[in-house]
Amino acid sequence: MKRYQCGLKLCLAGALVVGGGNLQSVHANKLGVANKAIKETVEFLAKKAGRESSEQFLKVTTAQLDGLVATYGNDVLDVVQKHGFPAFRVLQRANGDAGPYLVAAIKTYGDDGIRVARSAAGRAVLKEGNEQAIRAVARYTDAAVPFLRKYGDEGAEALAKLSPVSGRRLLQLGNDTVLSNKQKRDLLPVIKKYGDEAMAFIWRHKKALAVTAVLATFLNDPNAYINGAKTLGRSAIDAAKTLGVAAIENAGKPLNALAEEASKSIKWNLWMGVIIIGGGMLFYFKHHLKFSRRGNKTEELT
Repeated sequence: MKRYQCGLKLCLAGALVVGGGNLQSVHANKLGVANKAIKETVEFLAKKAGRESSEQFLKVTTAQLDGLVATYGNDVLDVVQKHGFPAFRVLQRANGDAGPYLVAAIKTYGDDGIRVARSAAGRAVLKEGNEQAIRAVARYTDAAVPFLRKYGDEGAEALAKLSPVSGRRLLQLGNDTVLSNKQKRDLLPVIKKYGDEAMAFIWRHKKALAVTAVLATFLNDPNAYINGAKTLGRSAIDAAKTLGVAAIENAGKPLNALAEEASKSIKWNLWMGVIIIGGGMLFYFKHHLKFSRRGNKTEELT
């Protein structure tokens, strides 16, 4: 019995030794693969930098990549090998914003992801994972972030429908005080639906659209105004009255009506001026003749 137990213990000990050796071998293989991947990545960066013979560069870059692998995981090496130094620098400078999400974002969005990841504000957008917001920041830089924070998904979707020129106008409109924030929100679905044409129209007529009645009629049938079938003149005021919106009459008067009123006012002022000038001249000549006669009489007496 004792001999049996001793034999069993020897078998178990042998199995542990073999198993431990296998585990060490697997671990060593993993380290070897990781070290090989890091070495390949370092060599790739060295070629990019033109420093193949610099031992200092190889040593420093190897240490930096070791740190990146510890922070981001092995996927970081694939990203660096694909995108080179731009990705390498962005990942190094992330500091407190570092995390696997950053590697995943760069793998998904490529160069756009790298551009967005260059700033803390951009990395916050990457964390949220809204594709349209990420594309917007990639196109318009951090200037788009306050707009996206204020107008959310609707703002991002509207920007996604616009060309760069129209998109910059929308960002400017977001900072403009002509329209209220509520009015801007009301216009975003129109921009999202009709794109550059809607943005061009709104940009040209933003002062008129700041009038509640005019904005209401525009939102009721935006395509008609955008394609020119309707104009923001008397028709807008009439439509506003039909909708039951209180309208300021002068806000939508045609220019010819305003010109006519101005013309009447100018004519009235002109006639008043003529009368005043004529009266003044009559008064002047009357008194001038009076004093000149007195002067002649005085001369005769002397």
